[in-house]
Amino acid sequence: MELGFDKALELLGKNEKGFFLMVEGSQIDDAGHFNDTSYNVQEVLDFDQQVGKAFRFAAQNGETLVIVTADHETGGYSVTGGSSQTGKLTGRFTTTHHSAVVVPVFAYGNGSELFTGLYENTEIYHRIKRAMTKAN
Repeated sequence: MELGFDKALELLGKNEKGFFLMVEGSQIDDAGHFNDTSYNVQEVLDFDQQVGKAFRFAAQNGETLVIVTADHETGGYSVTGGSSQTGKLTGRFTTTHHSAVVVPVFAYGNGSELFTGLYENTEIYHRIKRAMTKAN
């Protein structure tokens, strides 16, 4: 994902009219289906690196909106214990399927104020549309 994402920002960032780029961290979903904690953690860390690049691009550009969310949660991972002394958590998956866990929406940059609160996931489309209208 890394080379493709970097190249996308490089090429699309030259468009004076702006651009819309959607990136999926699909292996996070697979790790949840497989109930593989190590795989899941590694994929989330890799995804976080790409989100950081998008945030840096937005901060430098000043006109970019970055939205981070998911279409669902997979695996139902739950924290089952831990120690504040060691800083270690224990957890387990509760399913190999999609769960009913509410997924967060994080937004950064120009128009991020449109993405606060709790709402149906289908509302994200309408908020993106408003953000794009606002930008033009």
